[in-house]
Amino acid sequence: MPRIREQHFPPLEVMRGRWALAAAIETAILGENSQNARADRHGWFSSDGGGSWARLTPLADGRAVLSGIDRDHSETHQTGIDPTAGLPDWVIEHVEAAVRDESGREWTSGDEQPWLGFVSWLDRGEANWHTVDHGVADGLDRHLLPVLTEQRMLDAADDWFQGAAMELDDPESAPERVDAEAVLRAAQLGPDLTSDALAAVLPFEGMHVEAALRAARTFANGPAA
Repeated sequence: MPRIREQHFPPLEVMRGRWALAAAIETAILGENSQNARADRHGWFSSDGGGSWARLTPLADGRAVLSGIDRDHSETHQTGIDPTAGLPDWVIEHVEAAVRDESGREWTSGDEQPWLGFVSWLDRGEANWHTVDHGVADGLDRHLLPVLTEQRMLDAADDWFQGAAMELDDPESAPERVDAEAVLRAAQLGPDLTSDALAAVLPFEGMHVEAALRAARTFANGPAA
């Protein structure tokens, strides 16, 4: 029997708000075609643009599935472990959809090893998430997904802030650090992010504000059936 381990993640609505803000910040800086963080028909997607990815699929009945890979730290993939082994059947269905969407090709559990390192699930009525403990690091405990903790979100927002500041004609005129309180307020707004709240996080000219607000609003859509 597989060993199941509990995981403590924020409530889904908290993660939704942070994910929406991440999508808005990236879009504000990079433009509407960045697509590293986004909401789509399968849920909420995040990518570092270099091969690492994560997808959270929230379901209408309160369940959810989180899957993905950290290209540098998912030892599960590096050692040939199948992260779908021991999963509940209902979880596998959504992992297959996530892998197919990320890879752009058909894949079902039991086929050749996918580009996948971790899978976690939230069952109906449960407060804690669960994952199969494979005995090696799956990569989710690193820094791939800022939405999992408040501090990770603040650190990621500051990284984005510093990157945007360096693109200014006069980077020394920018504040030294992102306004942490502004980040927390913006994350609470999530899909309802306003231009003023975004400007408090990224107080720079030339940001793609309207596109960023559209990116945040896509997270207002309900969970998958």
